[in-house]
Formats: sequence, structure tokens, C-alpha cells
Amino acid sequence: MPLDREKINRNAEKLVRAGKLKDAAREYSQLLKESPNDLILINKIGDLLARAGKPAEAVRHFEKIGEVYSQGGFFLKAIALYQKILKLVPHASDHRE
Repeated sequence: MPLDREKINRNAEKLVRAGKLKDAAREYSQLLKESPNDLILINKIGDLLARAGKPAEAVRHFEKIGEVYSQGGFFLKAIALYQKILKLVPHASDHRE
């Protein structure tokens, strides 16, 4: 049975408005299972996790986007994502050489 994307989006937005950011990220993660390469969705989940105080989980999402951008030759976008990571966890500059 296909996911009801609109219903999941409505539920997630409702959770965001209620301040339940981890729950909203979990809702959006359901959509990610169906569209694992949706960079906008991955970024949205990462942002929610960062705001919810889960920087390590957020970084995993942002790193995935950064890798896709790097491999695609979109280096300025990749740099922007890695800067976002460094703001979350300043010690994260250890393995990007």
C-alpha cells in the first residue's frame, strides 16, 4: 500500500508547530523510505534533528547530501553543507581530506 504523502506531510507540519521536532523528523523519515534520494527531504529531516538537539543524527543526513553534491560536481553546495555540519559539531573537521 503506497504512503499517503499529503497525510504524512500534514502530520509532520502539525508536530513541528507543536514543537515535537523529533516526532516530525520521524514522520518525514517515512517518506524518505519511499524516496531515499530526495535531498530536500533529507535536509529537512537534518534541520529538524539539529533543532531537536540531535546533532550527530543531523550530521549523518547533511553528510549524505554533501557527498551527493561533491560527487555531482556541485562543490559550492557541498561546502555549504559541510559548513552547516561544522556549526553543529565544530570538531567534525577530522576526516574530510
